[in-house]
Amino acid sequence: MKKSILFSMLVMTTMFASAQVELAADLGVNLANWDQNFDNPSDEFPAKSNLRYRLGLRAEMDLMEAIALRTGVYYNAKGGSIDVKEFLNSNNASGYYRFNTSYLEVPLNLAYTYNGITLFGGGFYAVGVSGETKWDFSTGGTISISDSGTQEINFATESDSNTPGIEISNTDYGFNIGAGYKLDKMSIDLQYSKGLKNMNLTDPNNRGYDPETEKVTNSVITISLAYFW
Repeated sequence: MKKSILFSMLVMTTMFASAQVELAADLGVNLANWDQNFDNPSDEFPAKSNLRYRLGLRAEMDLMEAIALRTGVYYNAKGGSIDVKEFLNSNNASGYYRFNTSYLEVPLNLAYTYNGITLFGGGFYAVGVSGETKWDFSTGGTISISDSGTQEINFATESDSNTPGIEISNTDYGFNIGAGYKLDKMSIDLQYSKGLKNMNLTDPNNRGYDPETEKVTNSVITISLAYFW
């Protein structure tokens, strides 16, 4: 899958070689969460947002007056978290589970700009590069259980019962919509990205979930600042 990203970069380089292209360093803050769509909603967990980040190189190529093709290559940190108090429905409990995932991502958006105001939309394709679960909680009550630690999140194409920890899909894709304002060499943007790829894997070993009836997808709101040169 990483070859797909490299191929996309090669195609973009070829496309932009003879076109007027603007390049920008792009840094953003993500409010990342996991959307859930379970056949039995009572099985869904109380997901909370994680504060994450996105950084990369943006490229914009003018297609016609006021319309441009916007793409780039990004390191995009996503994920979600669980509030233990809410999950256990107990006032005595406290703490969290956090799921931090990071992707190498290529977006492809069409952007329309008028008087500095930009509206854009399109899609993205991403490959998972790293992930970690982190937890720190106490159940409280008469018999209190406390624990903290970290564990790797594994990216794969199919679940493997011999692999410890959480396994999720090694790719993601979806759509973007957003708006921004550009002034001289600076641009500020607000973007919503919705993953369409179910992160639950096909499970040949019945590890306690059914990816056909329990779907989890990435959902990210990003505020970013780009500097063009």
